[in-house]
Amino acid sequence: MYDVFVSVVVPLRDAASLVEAIIDEIEKQLASLFRNYEIVLVDDASSDNTAGVIRELQKRVRNLQLYCLNRRGGLDVAIVAGLDHAIGDFVITLNPQADPVSLIPALWEKSLAGNEIVCGVRNDAGGNSMRARLNRAFFKAYAASTGYKIPPSSSDLRLLSRRVVGYMIQNNDRHLLLKVLPFFTTQKVGVVEYKILKRPGGFPARTTLELMFSASSILLASSARPLRLMTLLALCASTASLFFALYVVGVALFKNRVVEGWVSIALPMALMFFLISVILGLLSEYIYMLAQQAGNRPVYSIGSESTSNVLDMRGQLNVFDGRTDSPSR
Repeated sequence: MYDVFVSVVVPLRDAASLVEAIIDEIEKQLASLFRNYEIVLVDDASSDNTAGVIRELQKRVRNLQLYCLNRRGGLDVAIVAGLDHAIGDFVITLNPQADPVSLIPALWEKSLAGNEIVCGVRNDAGGNSMRARLNRAFFKAYAASTGYKIPPSSSDLRLLSRRVVGYMIQNNDRHLLLKVLPFFTTQKVGVVEYKILKRPGGFPARTTLELMFSASSILLASSARPLRLMTLLALCASTASLFFALYVVGVALFKNRVVEGWVSIALPMALMFFLISVILGLLSEYIYMLAQQAGNRPVYSIGSESTSNVLDMRGQLNVFDGRTDSPSR
C-alpha cells in the first residue's frame, strides 16, 4: 500500500452497459495499491443512461466523481475536463474502450523508477498498414520540427505526475496538444507496451483524414518551424521567379526571333500559384488557432456533477465543529 493520492480519469460516452464492470475493476486495482485514490468520470454528453448508472454506483463505490458535459467535445476534451478536476499526486488517464485496466500496476511500477510520464504504447507501431506508416512519419516529422521525441503509437493510457498535470492545465490549447503536451515538461518517460482492446460503444474511431488534420494542428501549434520553412520556400520561389523574369527580358532583348510559347508561361504560373496556395493554407491554420485562443472561450462546460456517498478522506480530516476549541476528528 503506497501512501500517495492517485486519480484515475476515465472519459465515457454511451457506456451504460459496461461502466459498472470497468469501475469495479479500477477500484479493485487502486484499492490493492494505494491508501488514497479517486476515480474521475467524465460523461461526454452520452445519449444513454451512463450518468444514471454512475449515480447508482456512487451509493456504494468510494471516491467516485462524475462530471457531465453539456455538449459533446470528443475524447481529448473529456480527458482535459478530467485532468482539470483531478487532485491526485499522480493522475492516470485511460480510454475504457481500448485500454486494459489491468495495466495500472505496470504504470505505477514504471513511475517508481523516477519517470514523471509513463505512457502506454500500442504494439502495432511496427505494422505495415497505411495508418501505421503515417503514424511513424508524423512522429519523425514532429521530432525534427520541435526536438521532442515521443514514442510512436503512444495512446491515451498514461500516468502523469502532478507537476506535469499542473503544466498542462495552464495551457489554453491543451485539448489540441493533449497527445504531446506532457512531453514538453520532462525527459523522464517510461513506456508500457500492450495490445488494445475493442469494447463496444464509446467514442468512435477517428478516420485517417481526421487523424491527418489533427496531426497538422498539433505540428503547427507546437512549433513555428513549419512557418519558417514555408517562408524559406517562398523566398526561394520568388528568387527563382525573379531570375526567370530576367531570363525572359534577356531573351527579348538579344534574340531576334522569339517563338511565343505557352509552356514557358503556364508552367511557372502554375508552380507559383501552387506554392502560394500552400503558404496561405498554413497561414490560415495559424490564424484559426490564434482566433480560437484570442476568444478565450472555455473548452467545455460542466452541466452537472456528483460524488460518492462514501468518501475515504472525510473521516481522516481534522475539522473544527465550531463548538469546542480543539479539533475533532
